[in-house]
Formats: sequence, C-alpha cells, structure tokens
Amino acid sequence: MRMILSMFRKDLKIYLLSPLAYTIVGAFLLIVGYLYINSLAYYILQVSRWGGYGFNATKFLFYPLFQNVLFLLIFLVPVLTMRTFPEEEASGTFELLLTSPITEFQIVMGKFLASYFIYLITLAILLYIPITLRKAGELDIGLLISGYVGMLLAGAAFFAAGVFAASLTRRQATASMVSFALLLLLWFINWAASNLGTDYPVLGGILWRLAIFNRVRAFSEGVIDLRNVIFFVSLTVIFLYLSVMSLASRRWK
Repeated sequence: MRMILSMFRKDLKIYLLSPLAYTIVGAFLLIVGYLYINSLAYYILQVSRWGGYGFNATKFLFYPLFQNVLFLLIFLVPVLTMRTFPEEEASGTFELLLTSPITEFQIVMGKFLASYFIYLITLAILLYIPITLRKAGELDIGLLISGYVGMLLAGAAFFAAGVFAASLTRRQATASMVSFALLLLLWFINWAASNLGTDYPVLGGILWRLAIFNRVRAFSEGVIDLRNVIFFVSLTVIFLYLSVMSLASRRWK
C-alpha cells in the first residue's frame, strides 16, 4: 500500500503542475456548463409554456448532463492518461521504475488512482450545479446520487482503459490515439446495439449487454442495478489487469 501511495503522490504532483491538465479539465467543465445552460434554458421555456405540469426538474436537467459528461470523457481520458507511462520513457525513469522493488500492480494502481483522482476533482466541481438548483427548488436527491454513482463507475472503467492504452506504447501521441480509439469502440458498441437490434436480434442482444452508455442511462434515471455495478467494476478490473500484464511483458523484454 505504501508503494501505491508513493506512486500516486508522484503522478498526482505531475498532474497538478501540468498546464495541460488544467487546460483540458477547464475546457471540459466549460463545455459541460454550456450544455447544461442550454438544457436549463429549454427547461425554463417548457415550464413557462406548460406551467411545469408533469416535469421532473432533476431528471429533465441532469439526465442530459450525465450523458454529456460520459460522452466528453472520450476526449478527456486520452489526454489525461497519455502521459502515464510515456512520460516515464521520455524522462528516462521508466527503466529505473521497472528495476525498482515496486511491483507492476503497484505501478499501475498508483498511476490509475492519480489520473482518476483528477476526474474526482472534476466531478466535485460539477456539484455546484445541483447545489445552486437546490436553493431554487426541490431536487430528487436519490436520482442525483444514482447518476453520480454511474459517473464514478463509468469513469473508473474509462480511466482504466486509458492507462491500459498508455501501457502499450512509448509515445504520448500514440497512447492518446489508442485510448481514444478504444473508448470510441465502446461508444460504437452502444450505437450498434441500438441500430442493429431490429435486424439482428441475437447480435443486438449481445451488444446491448456490452453497451456502456445504455448501462449508464439506468443510473441517470435513478436506478442502481447491481448487475450494472458489477459490469463496470469488472471492466475496470479487466483493463487494470491487462495493464499489469502489459507492463510485466515490457519488464522482461
């Protein structure tokens, strides 16, 4: 545990001193905020038109918010994780890391937790939205908690995938492209499940069970399904395991 914390602190310090991290997180928050304001303006228009009858403010505003956050992670994760291992290569410390008494698991976990912690900070900043709305009216706290649980679980899987992509290459640009392609594939599975299900029901059913966005939708609607929790935890563990195996193969080359 001590070695994991040491690696975590080292990588977190790099993130906190990196202008790129602040730039990409800032851009992420600005885009999310802009999309949220659009949803809020549309909600106000509908309430003024229909008198608010039948409108669930929390679901109306936060369902698209959670979906937008998930989609934008496709772009955020590759940039934040691309330096995970290539940065060690560029600075000449990768070989020292592999010959040190720290294990591959400890290296991967420390780097994963550091990048994921930046994501947690980002989600914490987004809490200003429900806090502000709470003062203006009643919110469905259960739906908000469920949605944030979904974001935490999906984010863990995405960042684990990004760390795995970074473990495969020595170049940051290549790592970001591999990570982006991998996350885009996860999004494509969701698209394929929605569009192929009618003509190919068996294939559609399989893809539907693998579709991340469909599972997050349940959290966004206020449903915490144990099967979805297990799915995201399993996906995170698989990508972290693959990262450990990738690192181990490079250690013994």
